Amino acid sequence: MNDFTFILIAVVFVFFIIKFSAKKMNVQILILIAGLSYGQVLLDVIFNSYNLQQTINYHYYFLILLFVLLLLSIQHSWEFLIVKIENRVTIIEFKKRWNS
Repeated sequence: MNDFTFILIAVVFVFFIIKFSAKKMNVQILILIAGLSYGQVLLDVIFNSYNLQQTINYHYYFLILLFVLLLLSIQHSWEFLIVKIENRVTIIEFKKRWNS
């Protein structure tokens, strides 16, 4: 598995776990940051205790964090935009009924 597929699989997997674990955006971000940070610290402790060399670079965790945050923000912005459009449509429909 090359680097791109590892990051892609990790981003998709983490995104779906985050979406199914919490409904609020701030809780999702908190779970994401805490999970990736604790995972990185745990991996470092395990590798250092067995005197192993890191096979996964540190910047992969930051890329995964960045891409999942980007996906969460795009999804949240899309939901916000849809709600605003639906509200605008109901206001226009109400004005049409009121004027006719």
